[in-house]
Amino acid sequence: MNFSKEDFSDTEEPTVLELKEKIYEAFPEFKGMDVFYDISTNLATIMADKQPALKDGDIISFPLNVNVCGERRMVMEEDLDGTTVKDVVAYLTGEFSHPDVTCMLVGNAECYLLCLHAKGVSVSSAAKTSKNKKAKKKEPKYPSNAIVYIVINGYHEQLKPENFEGKEKITKQDLIDYFKGKFAIFFFCGKKTGNMKLYYDELQNRLSITFEPGTRGSAYGSRRYDRSWDYEEREHYVSTEDGHDPMEDVIFLKEELNNVLTNPMSVCFNKEILANSILPYGGCKIFANNVAAYIYRNERGTNHLEKVSYKLPSIPKRVYDAIITYFKGELPNEAIIQVIYDHRHNNFILQRPEHVDATPVSVTSTFPVWSNPYLSLVATIHSHANMEPFFSPTDDSAEMDQIGIFGVIGRLGSDNPQMLLRAVYEGGQKFLMNSVLFDLSKK
Repeated sequence: MNFSKEDFSDTEEPTVLELKEKIYEAFPEFKGMDVFYDISTNLATIMADKQPALKDGDIISFPLNVNVCGERRMVMEEDLDGTTVKDVVAYLTGEFSHPDVTCMLVGNAECYLLCLHAKGVSVSSAAKTSKNKKAKKKEPKYPSNAIVYIVINGYHEQLKPENFEGKEKITKQDLIDYFKGKFAIFFFCGKKTGNMKLYYDELQNRLSITFEPGTRGSAYGSRRYDRSWDYEEREHYVSTEDGHDPMEDVIFLKEELNNVLTNPMSVCFNKEILANSILPYGGCKIFANNVAAYIYRNERGTNHLEKVSYKLPSIPKRVYDAIITYFKGELPNEAIIQVIYDHRHNNFILQRPEHVDATPVSVTSTFPVWSNPYLSLVATIHSHANMEPFFSPTDDSAEMDQIGIFGVIGRLGSDNPQMLLRAVYEGGQKFLMNSVLFDLSKK
């Protein structure tokens, strides 16, 4: 039953005693019993401190009429696992979870009453206790066999229970104690660990550790801490005696895979993607440079490209138009050009060959070699003059053993030249939509 403010017209804030009188008025069978009022839930319940309770083993007749906090309920025998008072109370008390209260049944065959008995909680102190007592927050614990990934330096390790004296569950402090002998940042955490955040992925059994920037432990620690130490120390903690960490050759985190697929600065050389139910392309290998990531599967010595992820901005239409203009200017011969991306200035550059030998059906060339770290070769594109675009056996012999993106443009004599693109990784190829590289919708 719900009481409103209007039910207590004589006072602005009714007391627990006034609330008891209202309950007795509405439910005479409650008279003589105490009331427990919980401020946090705004719930008033009856306590059977002055009423003898039925014994757990007493047999109950069905159907059973029970008053549960003012609500009349009918309980049938088929609802229960047994016919004793204990079975009835177990069935009804799922609604109550206060740690200081137990439930019991009082009354007779005409109408039973589900009551609450407070363990050491008086009526006068119940509200105060509910308001002021704060439940102690349980410290999270994590499996001691989790895979740890330290985001600040990319270090990862498969934990073992023996690292923690055989414990199956470990706390944040356990991790600090374990890693502070390896990495300086854990040593300077001290007792103030709020800047260290843990994120546990149950499906992957992976525990990621991050640190908030600028708050590395105490003021004393932050003055002495040098982030580069973690990168230097990382090289000393590997999983094998020969100094090679086998986990370095495996991608097992979704975040790491997404980073390699999308971030131009994230490169890797033939890492294996962990075969599980979480990561796509499990069991494949991945090669990634500053331009694209190539996911491939090797079967009987032959590479098969499963996915190619282009990581740079789209090549604008003005660059495409410049390529077409150059190719048309070389007709009736074929021509070739390279598209370069300048990471520093975020723009595209067209590189013509230093030497070229072209005919209407072939083109051979030599491009300048440059070592500028800010420049990346995006694609090498040649023309087929007025023929349809296709990759000829000559093109295959020149390109298929390389790693990169290649294109061919034909029908240059028409108003709508046609383009064909493919990505190649050491014998494997995958054709690409033109929209993967080019944005031809605007200048």
